[in-house]
Amino acid sequence: MQLATLILVCAAPLSVQEKLTDHTLKVASDVQPAKAELSQFKFLQGAWSGTGLDAKCDEMWTAPAGDCMLGTFRMVKDKKLVFTEFFMLQKNKDGGVVLKLKHFNPNFDGWETKDKFVSFPLVKVEKNTAYFGGLTYAKQADGSLKVWVAMKKKDGTFSEGAFHFKPVPPVVGK
Repeated sequence: MQLATLILVCAAPLSVQEKLTDHTLKVASDVQPAKAELSQFKFLQGAWSGTGLDAKCDEMWTAPAGDCMLGTFRMVKDKKLVFTEFFMLQKNKDGGVVLKLKHFNPNFDGWETKDKFVSFPLVKVEKNTAYFGGLTYAKQADGSLKVWVAMKKKDGTFSEGAFHFKPVPPVVGK
């Protein structure tokens, strides 16, 4: 019993992940993204529609190809476009996976400068759940998709934005 306690205490400082919000994790800045195969993210593939942050949201993901998956996001509130995102889930040369995204205003002006993007390194991936630094995707047993994002507040603490999506059936030709 004492040996097990000692191992846990000694191992704690070596942890590369810790809770950031109720459903998201953070990772130390000097740690490389976790390694994974893009096939582990196939649960994201397809079109999703739902709500988040008191708005209607849509998200779409392509199938893995060329060491990446591509996606888009749209938020509409009161029948007006709030913003969009374009994102890429990419595997690097070392096998680590990073989610990179850019935000756009309704007129398609980018939030980030030309060569910049927001980066979410992979912390870990489990069956139907992917934990990135500050962002979590979890496919539920009923087929829906829940997404949580950690949002930094002015005081330096974090709040959690939650999104709940349902799959959109494929459109069949007329």
